[in-house]
Amino acid sequence: MKRNLPVKPNLKMKRNLMWSIVAVCCLAVILLLVFRPWESQPNTAGNNYLTVADVEKVTGINGLRVTETATGGLIFETGFLGTRIIEVLFGSPGLWKNEVIKNWSLYEPIPGIGDKAAVREPHTAFRLIFAKGSHVVMVEAVPKDGKVPLSRDQLIKISKIIDSRL
Repeated sequence: MKRNLPVKPNLKMKRNLMWSIVAVCCLAVILLLVFRPWESQPNTAGNNYLTVADVEKVTGINGLRVTETATGGLIFETGFLGTRIIEVLFGSPGLWKNEVIKNWSLYEPIPGIGDKAAVREPHTAFRLIFAKGSHVVMVEAVPKDGKVPLSRDQLIKISKIIDSRL
């Protein structure tokens, strides 16, 4: 009579199990990168001033999503891994002093936005800062591969939208 011995896992079975675990982990990472559950809190303050529809209309870029930062700013992104297009920071008068006044040689005044506004030509980023009352807003086009995704006119239009809602 032949005895049925327990089946020992062979090398092929171990390898298949390892690749299955690796595949599941990779899928989990991809899903986390796409859906970003840690950033899914509803955007309440920022959407009062600028929406995805506003930015899509000005830029002509469709499929944007917006994330509110921990400080109440907004990040507009596109693409599978979230390529940043524009960032908006809502600050206090100290932002104007620390950014514009300290770096005035890099900025050019812009009329018609808020009480005062200035734009910084792109070395690192295309940045427009304006003050209206006690509000200071910085709108920044984030460069990708050395190219700024928005023109100066688009940055001004987005800033005027925010200005009209402050």
